[in-house]
Amino acid sequence: MHPFQFVAESMIPVRAFENQMYVAYVNRVGREGEFEFVGLSTLAGPDGVARTRAGRGEELVLADVDPAFLAASREANPYLRDRRPGLYGSLV
Repeated sequence: MHPFQFVAESMIPVRAFENQMYVAYVNRVGREGEFEFVGLSTLAGPDGVARTRAGRGEELVLADVDPAFLAASREANPYLRDRRPGLYGSLV
């Protein structure tokens, strides 16, 4: 919601890159009580690029998710393989 449109514009693509996955972010639009929802629903790819983004009004957006691109992105950015779940597994 307003003034947090940076979530859709910046954080969702960054989270997609960090986790090497596609992230679909769906948001409401318009006023609801004291809140103003800004829309900006987004599909972000594993490269941190928004594949599609809605505007600030009601809108249906479509985009393709490419499994081959996902695999190539994970191969090019293999840092998630360095995780050591054995060190933090008891915490979850």
